[in-house]
Amino acid sequence: MTTTSNIPLKTLNSEELNRVARVEGPCITIQLPDIRPGAGAGSRSAYMRQLTQEAEQKLRDLSRPTKTAGLAESLARLAPALETDRGGPGITLLIGPEMEAAYEMPGTAAERLTIASRFDVLPLVALASAPRLFYVLGISKKHVRLWLYSDGHCEERPLPPGVPPNLEAALDLDKPDHDLENRSAASSTAGGRRRVRFGTSAEAEASGEYLHHFFVLIAKGLKPVVNSAPVYLIGVHEELAEYRRAAKHNHIFESEWHTNPQLCTPAEVEAQARGTAMSEYHQRVQRALESLPEVAEKVIGEPKQILQAASEGRVRSLFVAQGARVPASNMRAEGLYDGEDLLNAVAVETLRTDGEIFMAQGTDLPGINASIAAIFRY
Repeated sequence: MTTTSNIPLKTLNSEELNRVARVEGPCITIQLPDIRPGAGAGSRSAYMRQLTQEAEQKLRDLSRPTKTAGLAESLARLAPALETDRGGPGITLLIGPEMEAAYEMPGTAAERLTIASRFDVLPLVALASAPRLFYVLGISKKHVRLWLYSDGHCEERPLPPGVPPNLEAALDLDKPDHDLENRSAASSTAGGRRRVRFGTSAEAEASGEYLHHFFVLIAKGLKPVVNSAPVYLIGVHEELAEYRRAAKHNHIFESEWHTNPQLCTPAEVEAQARGTAMSEYHQRVQRALESLPEVAEKVIGEPKQILQAASEGRVRSLFVAQGARVPASNMRAEGLYDGEDLLNAVAVETLRTDGEIFMAQGTDLPGINASIAAIFRY
C-alpha cells in the first residue's frame, strides 16, 4: 500500500528535543527502523500495524480513559499515514497531550513502542546532538567536488569562485611563489630570442610545491563559503594529510573517507556523512568521559538520586550508557509508570532543566561501574 495521507517529517535537533522533553504524559513513542526494499526485513506497513495494535492495548491497560482517549484517536488517525511499503530512513512518531509529530531518524535499527509518563528520548539524543551542518570536500588532482550536509541529507554544490576544479586549472589560475617551470633560451630565425618550456605537466603534478599550492587555493576559495562550518574530507590519505597542512584555518573533522571522490555516488556520500556526524558526536562524548576523573568528587551514579537532582535542576551534565535500561517500580510518587525506564526519566528531567546529555556506546559507562552518572551544578 502507499501513504494514505501526509505527515510532514520534521528534523530532530537539540532545540526540538528540549521541546519534546517538556511534554507531560501519557506519551506514546513509536520507532520504525530503516527500511531497504529487498533487504528481507519487514515492511513499514507491517511494523506500524503491529505497533499500533500493541499501543491500543497498552492504552486500555492504563485504565485512564480521560487521559488516553485523545491519544487513541490521534494514533488511529496518524498511524495509517506512515504505513507504506516503500523503503526509507527510520521514523519516530510521538503522540502526547497537545503534541503530534513525526521525525526522520536515519540509523534506527529496530522497531520500538513506549507508553510512559514521558517520551522515550534516549534513542533520540545522539542524533539530535550530532553535527547538523557541515561541508564534504572531495579532493583529487583531477577533480574537486563539494557537498553540503544538512540535517541528514547531502546535496552537491558548485565550486565557489577561486576554487580550482583540478591541479591543471590551479597551475593556470595562479603560480606558487617559487616558479618551478624550467625554461631555456632559444634562437629565432628573426634574430630575436624567446624562452621555451621544457618541463612536462607530469613533472609539475609530481612537484610537492605545486600540489601544496593547489590545496592552498582550495582552502582560500572555500573559506568565505564554509565560514565556521566543519569540513569532512574524501580522498587519498597522503593528499588529505597535505591538505590539512595547507588549510590550517579550516575546522576539519578528524574522520576521513579514503576513496576516489570522482567515483562517489550521492547515496554513498550521504551515508558516509551521516556516519561521520555520529562518529564526531561519539568522539565528543569520549572526550567528556575522559574528563570525569578530574571531577570525581562531583559525580554520582545512583539513578534515583540523580532523578531527584535533575527534577530540582541540579544536574549540569548527564552520562548515560546507550544500551542500558533500568525499569522503574514503586515510583508513582515521582510520576513514573510501573516499568517505565528510569534512565529515560532522568534524561527528560535533565533536558527540562537545560542540562547536557552525553550518550555513550555500550551498556556501561567506560571506567565507571554504572550505566548512568551525573555532574551536579551544586
